[in-house]
Amino acid sequence: MSRHHRYAPLLALALLTCLAQALHAAPVTSPKTAAAQQPAAGRKPSGKLQAAKPSTRAPRPAPAPNGTPFGINAAAESLIAGMNANYLGLPRYDILGNSHMVMSMGGQQQIIDVPFRLAADKPARLRNEIMNPVMPYVTISDGAKTWAYLPTSAQYTEKDAAPLSSSGASSGEIGSALASGTPIQRYLSARDGMIGARIVGETIIMDGGSAVPCVMVDAQYATPDSTRFVLSPNRFWIDPARRLVLRDSLHVAMTGPNGEPVTMTTITSFSRINIGTALPDTLFTFHAPATATKVDAFQQQGMKETVSPLVGKPASDFTLKDLAGRRQTLSALKGKVVLLDFWATWCGPCRRELPTIAKLHKELQAKGLAVVAVNVGEPSPVVSAYLKKNGFSLPVWLDTDTEVSSKYGASSIPTLVVIDKTGNVSALKVGLREEADLRAMIEAAGLK
Repeated sequence: MSRHHRYAPLLALALLTCLAQALHAAPVTSPKTAAAQQPAAGRKPSGKLQAAKPSTRAPRPAPAPNGTPFGINAAAESLIAGMNANYLGLPRYDILGNSHMVMSMGGQQQIIDVPFRLAADKPARLRNEIMNPVMPYVTISDGAKTWAYLPTSAQYTEKDAAPLSSSGASSGEIGSALASGTPIQRYLSARDGMIGARIVGETIIMDGGSAVPCVMVDAQYATPDSTRFVLSPNRFWIDPARRLVLRDSLHVAMTGPNGEPVTMTTITSFSRINIGTALPDTLFTFHAPATATKVDAFQQQGMKETVSPLVGKPASDFTLKDLAGRRQTLSALKGKVVLLDFWATWCGPCRRELPTIAKLHKELQAKGLAVVAVNVGEPSPVVSAYLKKNGFSLPVWLDTDTEVSSKYGASSIPTLVVIDKTGNVSALKVGLREEADLRAMIEAAGLK
């Protein structure tokens, strides 16, 4: 996830070529996009896809902000908190929805409708599916295996996937991991970074043939990089009885790759929200089509996963403070295999991966593995509180000014760097990785 923005999954969804990877950022295998050959992370997407038929019944989004926080209304905050807690605690769900996006750039407008299905059954079963004919994509996990299928290239991957509960994660953490990168992810983190909340009205939304009273709530969030993004409030249409979001909208203004202004309006609505009934095993089972080819990584003809130019070269030394304020230096770890994990507490894929990083630290420390979780840009109290809340115990160094992450090219996180015993970079990977992939990287660096 982009370290600059809490709406990275939504922006990736709208900017299209990262859409498939965004819906693949749960307890699943990487890589997640055939176009770029990198797993889900906050990389800036590029490229184009064809527009789908526009929707004619989209509601108006929340207006663009005037730059002045409007404060937090207690009733609005209560609705958002209840909705947030509800989604974190859902034991299972099966949701059908659509993200309707209108993008304007260079005087041209593009309209895309992306229907999706999101199903999960805690602790580790999921099905995240994009049903747009231009970019169909599905990720399925039965808790033991995870499959990702890309119909347009007739390729699929299969990886081992241990249940998330084995890492000791809480129900909320499991819920966040299962929803990571999907359109509902922001419902599970709706209170994070909120600087304003207000009720703007009430309305009726049809849900499965029933008229459901909803309260419209605007939630305002700080924009970490206001030079790149300007956000409207995120408007939620909340069913207060069930504490569910039936619709949401957001307007984003940003600067395009050539400096031109880009605007994006996204309206996500749901045609079915099933949160109560048991889900069939068939929903979490994958049967490869006869014409599909099993691959280690999605790859289009003539395309390869990019190898970082840092691989094979001496790792740049650096000194950072740990959570206790002590100065720690990378070169002091020479003679060990080192795993650097560039991460942040707000990053969904990072949160999904951190239990595995902590597990490897606990298991392999005595064998000569030095794990360093390099937190990118957050203050010590925020990081300490997150680790304590989730029961994680591992070395954390603070890259407060982001100089070290920039030195290692970690403009997207999570970024993982493995350094061998001689101090050379053995591997550098961007994005969420399976435990088996991490173990293979560590072994390749000389730790048996």
